[in-house]
Order: sequence, then structure tokens, then C-alpha cells
Amino acid sequence: MKQIIKRILLAIVQKGYLNFIARNLKLKFYKELEIKKVPLIRDVLYTYYESILNRKHINCDEDLESQPRVFFLTNIFPLWEKSTSNFLKINADIANVYIKNGIEVNFILANHSHLSYLTNRGIKWKDFMNVDYEQIENKIKEDLYNMYKIERDKVKVHILNKNNGNIKLKDYIENVINFFNSLNLTKKDIVVFSGGKCKSDLLQIIMPKLCSKKIYLTTGAKEEVECSNYDYVLTSNSNLLNKYKNAILPINVNFSPFKWEEDENISNKEKIIIESLEKESIIFVSSKQRYADSIDNKYIDILNNIMLKHNNLYLILIGDSKERILSILENKIEFNSNRIICIEFINSLYTFFKELNNNNFKTLYILPRITGSGVSNLMAACAKIPTTIFKGNDADGNWIPSKYFVETKEEYINQIEEFIKDEKKIEEFINDFEKFRREKQKIGEKFYLELLKG
Repeated sequence: MKQIIKRILLAIVQKGYLNFIARNLKLKFYKELEIKKVPLIRDVLYTYYESILNRKHINCDEDLESQPRVFFLTNIFPLWEKSTSNFLKINADIANVYIKNGIEVNFILANHSHLSYLTNRGIKWKDFMNVDYEQIENKIKEDLYNMYKIERDKVKVHILNKNNGNIKLKDYIENVINFFNSLNLTKKDIVVFSGGKCKSDLLQIIMPKLCSKKIYLTTGAKEEVECSNYDYVLTSNSNLLNKYKNAILPINVNFSPFKWEEDENISNKEKIIIESLEKESIIFVSSKQRYADSIDNKYIDILNNIMLKHNNLYLILIGDSKERILSILENKIEFNSNRIICIEFINSLYTFFKELNNNNFKTLYILPRITGSGVSNLMAACAKIPTTIFKGNDADGNWIPSKYFVETKEEYINQIEEFIKDEKKIEEFINDFEKFRREKQKIGEKFYLELLKG
């Protein structure tokens, strides 16, 4: 019965019968509904977006003499107090190539929907919509400078919602359309739309109306993309290469956007954790938002196998509470849970990884059988920590050489054992990664500059 009622309500929404109500509600009201996970709210918004944009035209300037510009479109960047988001790191890496070559770069933030990241306990600005837009702009420019020494005047940041939610949906959309018309985009311009869970549905609907070269930037293997709306689908997941005819791999060209975090001090809590470990300890470190949701039985079997063989091995799991993680592991692990250390949030993962290495622990980065956290693998590799991951992860063949990704539980365990027993295998990983990084950097830079020509 519930499913029948839901289908009826969805049909009413998709017919546009709620559009008059939807258009007169303020953004802050939608934010509260999204936080409470009220059903069909996203469908209500999407239907209204489509109804308006189907009747609207976005200007296209046919002046072929104009210089190309680059625009990065996203909904929000989850911004940390001292570090920055992986989403911004990926976009900034591409932006840096263009800025070095004298191309105007713009970041456009919709900041109107909060479905994914508002409830993450680690993020300082939980109520993103109510953060002053100048503070958001300053934070992005500060991070761009820290990562790549990009001067503040070299990049433009446009915040589409400057009203802190105190604006009706109809007025907000009208402002967004007027903004895009004011850009006078040309066919030489490049627009990069950031996908993932935090993407803007509104900007996604606008994208096909733009006459510029269009790129969809995704990091999720499960993400559905209407590839006909884009010239390229840039993916960090090799599995998508066969899914979309215009999908290609080159995304990162620098591979070390977190080097600037090296001077960041770890917290006292993190220092105490590291100091409590015996010097001969083996460390498995891993990170993922809401880590407990990513643990499956295969991963637990692997942990039991390895942890029982090595009494001096500890797990450091970052991104969730110990209570949540142990609720998943309860009655399933065969080793003492005291060997599991949980940290809900760390300002700088890279600094923490480096600190583990500085203390001469034999450290490995491991991950459950999931597709996310590709950037975390990259962080670990840059910190000279080898990774053992299943194929299908976003880093496979994109940030980490494919030879280090395995298919079976047995291969996973064998690779871990090789790293633990043979120091030369760790050195081989570090050397392979550095060679791979240099090759990918050349490929990436060439690709992005070729886009300016064709």
C-alpha cells in the first residue's frame, strides 16, 4: 500500500501539480525538508527546475575571436576548517593547468541543496547555506593558494545563492538563469560540471543548454550520466570506460594537492594515539565517510585472517565512531576489538599519514570493497604508504598503478602479506607509483590543453 501511495504522489509531483507551491517556498525551507529526509522533495525541486528551464534560453555568443575561458560548476564544496575537500582538490588540479597557461578560470557554486554533506559531523560549516558567501569565497581562494600558489586575482569565484536561504525558489532560479546569460558563453569556453552525490540538479539541467564544450566530472562508479549532454565524461573509475562512449580517465595531473598540509600539526588526540602504539607495530590505516556503512563480510573475513596472524597489527579506521563500527563487527571479528582505533574526523589525513611514516611504523592503506575514497588512496601513496584495494575502486589505474588492485579475497590477503614480510615490496610500490604519477601528469596536461584547440 505504501508503494502504491508513493507512486501516486510521485506522479502528481512529476505532472507539475505542485509547481505553484514549490516556486513560492524559500530555499531555507527546502533545506530543512532535505535534512529531515522528507520523501519526494528532490523530485519536487527537479520537476520545477525542468518546467522553468524548458521555457528558457541561455545566451551563446558566436564571437569566435574571443579568448577561451574555463568554468567549474558545482553545488557545494564541503569545506574543512584547516584542510579542504577532495572535490576542490580535483577541480583545482585541472584549474591549475589552465591558469599556468594564461586561461581565465571561474568557480561557480550553486550552494542551494544539502542532501549529502550537511550531516557529516566532521565538517565545520554544518549549515552551509547560512555561511556568509564572502567567507566561502575567501576559503576557496585560500585553499587554491595553499595547494598551488594560485594568486587570489587569478581565479573568479561566483556564489549563486547570496541570500542565506532567504529567497524564494522562483527568484533564485531566475537569478541563476540571468547569471548564465550574463556570461555570454562561446563555443571556445569549457564548462566542467562536478558530479557525485553533492551535484546540483539545477545546474545539471542547465548544462545541455550551454553552447560551450561540456565536461562531466564524476568520481562514482554507480553514477548515472546522460553522456549525450557532454563532450566528455571524465572519470576516476576505469569501470566507466566501457559504460560511456565518451568516458576518459585523465583527471589528476599533479597528484600531490595535499603537500601544503605537511606543516600542519596533528592534534593532541592524534599524537596520543600514535605514541600509544609500540614501535614494532604494523598499522592498517583506512578512511571513508561513515566508515561502518562500507564494511562487508568479505572485508571482515580478511581482517580476521590477517589480524590473527600478526598480534602486533592495529587498525586505524577514520571517518566514523567506534560505537558504529563495532556494531557492524559485533560477533563477527575473531580478534580483540582493542586493536581497533577509530577516529571520527581528522583535519589533515595527509599529515596523519606522514606522521605514521615518520614514526617508522610499517603502515599499509586498506579499504573495504567499495568504489569511493580514491583520493584517500592517492594521499596514502604520496605519503609513501602502499595500498591494497579491490578492483573497481576510483583510484584503479587512475591514481594508483592497476597492478596493486586485486580481484579476490585470496589475492588481497597475499598482497598484504607480501608488504608485511618484504620491505622491498614497499619500495617497489613507491617507485612504481612515482613513475606512474609522472606518466599520468604528462597525459593529463596534454589532454586539458588539447581541449582549448578543438
